Amino acid sequence: MLLQSRIHRILKPLVSYRETDRGDSPDWLNDIHLQNQEVCYGLYENSPIERSQVVVTNLGIHIHEQQWLFLPYDQIEEVRFEGEKTELDNLLVKMIDGDTIPVPIRGGRGRFRDAFEFGRFLDRVANDIRSGRYTP
Repeated sequence: MLLQSRIHRILKPLVSYRETDRGDSPDWLNDIHLQNQEVCYGLYENSPIERSQVVVTNLGIHIHEQQWLFLPYDQIEEVRFEGEKTELDNLLVKMIDGDTIPVPIRGGRGRFRDAFEFGRFLDRVANDIRSGRYTP
């Protein structure tokens, strides 16, 4: 499936997500070293004060807590959730190499936590890649 369709259907409705590109993005986005042919599509902003962000590109996501870390979609094996449904503010991404990376997704209220939707997005994109249906 077309990645931009997944973004539009799953991520765009989230209050903390916004579509962006380098032309209308915050200055700190220039700190991310995009790969050749990598295009920035959007930004999930946990906290503008703490710079806890998740940047969505055509090749994967870049997460920032203390430093930038890139998680390519084609290396995602599984997306898991831990904790109380009404307080969930991280999702756990297990990579093919065995590493499990916490991804901060802190928005939402009550049982409608953004982490579930963001996790669904990552899971669907990873499945699209595995099945050969991925279109960036």
